[in-house]
Amino acid sequence: MRQSNIKVTFIILPIALLFAGCGEYNADKEQSVSNTTSQASAPIDPTDTSQKIAKAFLSQAGVKDRASALKLVKEEGDALELLDKTLQGDKEIVLASVNQTGMALRFASEELKQDKDVVMAAVKNRGDALRFADEYLQKDKAVLLASLSKHYFSENLKFADEKLRKDKAFILSAGKLNTHAFTIADKSLLDDDEFFTEMVKRDGMAIDKANQRQKNNKQIVLTAVTQNGSALVYASAAFKKDKEVVLAAVTQAGIQALYFADVGLQKDEDVLKALKRK
Repeated sequence: MRQSNIKVTFIILPIALLFAGCGEYNADKEQSVSNTTSQASAPIDPTDTSQKIAKAFLSQAGVKDRASALKLVKEEGDALELLDKTLQGDKEIVLASVNQTGMALRFASEELKQDKDVVMAAVKNRGDALRFADEYLQKDKAVLLASLSKHYFSENLKFADEKLRKDKAFILSAGKLNTHAFTIADKSLLDDDEFFTEMVKRDGMAIDKANQRQKNNKQIVLTAVTQNGSALVYASAAFKKDKEVVLAAVTQAGIQALYFADVGLQKDEDVLKALKRK
């Protein structure tokens, strides 16, 4: 008697599941029709990257033909992920991919991540693609500078090794692209007055890193406040009383700089005129 009950249970259960599945299928189908209707009524942006990628995935998934692959990645670089491993190691195809979107470098073969031509093309398209490059090229002077020029990706400066941090030409070149580069400069460079002057010319607030000799150098202080008047806060008491320095600061930053000037100059006629012009 017990065995009979077990058989009935096993017969009823699949039937119940079948009807439940049908219910879910119908609900899903209705939802799908509803979604399709609402999507059809909404305008589709042909430039939408997610749609382009989805279309590429559906139409070209697993493509192994080289000509088709090359055409595909020229339209959507990230489609490199779908290609056969052999094609991911094809330099022409990978170059086409990273030229379309630098981030496609992450799908390239390990060998091509070590190829300077490929990596340069990728970082010129997207500076943050540098993180997918071989470690050796992440420290390459030319590659690193190229990566900073696109989208000012300061995070890449973490790849600069000790040698580059002491390289005056590198830091100055990087600083022209991204003033954050001065924050990684070796202390030996900060003691170089020529370097320091160039640094505050691009980032006046960097005067806070000046040594005593530089803080007493009027030309350096003038350069700093001309770039950013608020740098007057870091000037010595003597320069806060210097009318030429204060005028340069107020001309650049207005009331924000005047606040740091010596009290004796805060009501000076020429200084107030400069403030009004600001």
